[in-house]
Amino acid sequence: MLVAEDRNLAAHFHLAFALDDIADALQLVAEEADEILALCTYMPLTSAIAASQSLVHSMGSIEEVASRSEIGGDIIQVAWCRTLNSRLSRALLH
Repeated sequence: MLVAEDRNLAAHFHLAFALDDIADALQLVAEEADEILALCTYMPLTSAIAASQSLVHSMGSIEEVASRSEIGGDIIQVAWCRTLNSRLSRALLH
């Protein structure tokens, strides 16, 4: 999952939070999550179930990046991944 591994996006996310620009940080997450959702739901898949499975697989990949980053001590990358997954999980519930 390239978005989850993108250190520039994670740094931008962290910087926005550090500057107390929470709206910008959350907007960045929303935009990236929307791109992932679009890929999962608008691909020529066979069914809505397949789209959901694709999203679940993507979220699993993001969590793997978060786990590796946590082991490596990269808390910024962990926060980016977990926030991205949180946004995606809300979409999965709807």
